[in-house]
Amino acid sequence: MRFSLLLAFLWFTPSTSFARSDKRRGESPPPPEAGVTSHWIAPRPVHVYLETDEDSGKRGLIASNEPFEVLGPAEGRHCGAPGWAKVRGNGFACLETASPTDQAPQMLPRFVNFPHPDSKENDAYKETGEYDLNPEGPYPNSPFIYARRYKEKKGRAYKSPEAYENGESSIYRIGGTKSFVGVVDTERGKVLVRRNGHVVPMDDVKVVALSRLESRNVVENPLPDGMMQAWTIRKKGTRVRAEPNEDAEVIKTIDYHTAILIRDESASKSGRWWEIPDAGGPGVPGYVQDRSGIRHWVPSPPPDFVRDDELWIDVDLNQQVLALRRGATLEYLTMVSTGTTGHTTPRGLYQIKDKTIYANMASGPSAPPEKQYFVGNVPWIIHFWPRYAIHGAFWHYGFGWVRSHGCVNMTLHDVRFIYENIDPKNYPGWQYVYANKDDPGTLLRIRRGQGEVVDRRRWK
Repeated sequence: MRFSLLLAFLWFTPSTSFARSDKRRGESPPPPEAGVTSHWIAPRPVHVYLETDEDSGKRGLIASNEPFEVLGPAEGRHCGAPGWAKVRGNGFACLETASPTDQAPQMLPRFVNFPHPDSKENDAYKETGEYDLNPEGPYPNSPFIYARRYKEKKGRAYKSPEAYENGESSIYRIGGTKSFVGVVDTERGKVLVRRNGHVVPMDDVKVVALSRLESRNVVENPLPDGMMQAWTIRKKGTRVRAEPNEDAEVIKTIDYHTAILIRDESASKSGRWWEIPDAGGPGVPGYVQDRSGIRHWVPSPPPDFVRDDELWIDVDLNQQVLALRRGATLEYLTMVSTGTTGHTTPRGLYQIKDKTIYANMASGPSAPPEKQYFVGNVPWIIHFWPRYAIHGAFWHYGFGWVRSHGCVNMTLHDVRFIYENIDPKNYPGWQYVYANKDDPGTLLRIRRGQGEVVDRRRWK
């Protein structure tokens, strides 16, 4: 595999020696000081509640071995020394397993800055086992390196980098797509490192290709007057024709997943053909159709109750397009993949229920064997309905086409942007955050064209 520069960095969870040494001696640190913000850390996850009562409802979950902010003490029962504390998000946490730390909290997830192959070079990569990269990027930041056993790739795992370097036998073979936290150079070559310290040689796996789909930040890059955002979706290239019909001459072909601009009024009575100005040269328009050639933004008025300054999410199932909007104004546009036939993404008005930086996703207990699935460490999960979420998808790059079991799949770049900009807000050191009636979560509308939807909001 050709690499002109190694850009992945092995990360470990922060040291917790201070917290652990206190607990081993049976000592408890003093409670936090009133009116003073301090940093604490615990060897196990710390639950955040709405009140100093475990039955009050969840506000969030602080990751194990991650520093978090404590805003002061709080009165409460059923919590050992040093007692309850106020934390971010108007929440409360029991500090029984925690200790003060000098480490500063940081927003999660921690990133592995690694150049996965581009989806457009994946076919060549599968044939040759090599891919080119630009060491300057751009490539998506990810919490993990994703790789899998593939055809002749053996996927052999070793106990440690040293065990592999010393020629020891492998201890198992990985199955399916696995997540890794970094890369280590050994005398025998590069190895990918798992969270448990086990390693797999890079030559023994296929690194997953990630989409470089170009979304549009409309705030930073406004749409020209009279134009609309679109993307090509035909994997062999979208044909551009001289006239708005299938029998017209093909004047050019545009590569898969290319962002383009089209006129905001259809060029045909069917409403399926759209003009690309100057597609055939200056003053020579071209035409594309939106059944299998392109996907595009379809304007639709916001619900009547949406404020002009309110940020919300708008998903069109017909076009497989997601928009982040403020009132009626567009702020961000990209393509997604929603549910296939039999797994349709449910239409409606929702409020985001909870968010997590990553988690495992699996089929329900009633799923028949042939429909069972498990995907580990899915990044940036945003639940809006039981068992339905917006989340990153690293296992395919078919955005613009239906591909999911009902969720809204996004590229890692796009879902991270949405995750970081919507409510409920995450806080440094937190792995989960939950909405509540005082912080009900960002509005989400899932529609089909201009069709009506059912109001499924919990808090109105």
